[in-house]
Amino acid sequence: MLHFREHQWLLAPGTSRFTAWIEPKDKKPEDLRWLFALTYHAGGPQWRRVPAWRRPSLIIQNFNFRPRIQHWTELEQVTFWSPGDDLHDDSGYLFTEFSLGPKKTPVETSLFSDHIWRVAGRDRRWFTLEFAGFINCENFFGKPEESLVTSTGQPASSDGEAEFWKANAQLYLVEDLPFGMVTVQIPRNVRDPQTYALRRTHALLGLERPEHLEISDYAQSPHGHEFTRGDIYVHLHFHGYYED
Repeated sequence: MLHFREHQWLLAPGTSRFTAWIEPKDKKPEDLRWLFALTYHAGGPQWRRVPAWRRPSLIIQNFNFRPRIQHWTELEQVTFWSPGDDLHDDSGYLFTEFSLGPKKTPVETSLFSDHIWRVAGRDRRWFTLEFAGFINCENFFGKPEESLVTSTGQPASSDGEAEFWKANAQLYLVEDLPFGMVTVQIPRNVRDPQTYALRRTHALLGLERPEHLEISDYAQSPHGHEFTRGDIYVHLHFHGYYED
């Protein structure tokens, strides 16, 4: 369930998931950085006979958040629901991309940290995500003189803060997302990248063998970046592979 603009939205599976990122410098589970991504297409009767790629779309990514957990199942305990607290710097950075469809401009993008979110529960590999955020270039957290107030004008309690965000945020959603993938960055001098990635994933997240594994080497790729050509990347899929 997503509230944004005037559209009804359908969540696209496969690319909508939680992902953990393991770098060579990571020594313990608390070091890991994560991301979650959601892809939406406009739904409703008016779009029933229009292919998804031609509909309005919205991409939401929250990257580089650090939950500081010991095991992947502890993701269900993660909360960044109180703006301004000491943990908010670990809540990640919000990227959004809104498009009305192919060949239609402008495509609206934003990159902010003005959001709150939490994981409200878990059902096996599925996690219920609640998220609220501002994406209109207003630095909400950069205005300390503005305090949250309820509809009666009284200072908001912690519960009131949550209600304020639900009522005023430009993005508000509740969705079930799978723990979908782990990407392991591996030094090029490692002889067996696959075994190395499996061992790192088990040691740092407590995960066994994935459903699918793929290796990416950008050394010769024209699409590679100078920061990605030095190492090898192993992607371990734990919830399907571009699942429909």
